[in-house]
Amino acid sequence: MYNATTAIFLDRDGAYPKTHASIVGQFGMLVKEMPSEARDHGRALRQAYELRLLADYDAGATGLADRARSSLEAAAAFVKFAASLIGKRPAK
Repeated sequence: MYNATTAIFLDRDGAYPKTHASIVGQFGMLVKEMPSEARDHGRALRQAYELRLLADYDAGATGLADRARSSLEAAAAFVKFAASLIGKRPAK
């Protein structure tokens, strides 16, 4: 999801945010005025980011396997959505 989001920003702006948190935040700004499906993808990206933080930094985190499976399903849809944005210029 991170790489797909990076590709969107590279396509649109020629540059991309350098941190995971910035990618998530700027993607949220990008989709906030789009239809609800787009905003759902923004939420999925944020949830994947939060899951990664838990997995990386919280040794006591539980229930991650179920959340990871759900995130994997969301990621497949997210990548398709990201591909649909590449090559489309934002309305001005």
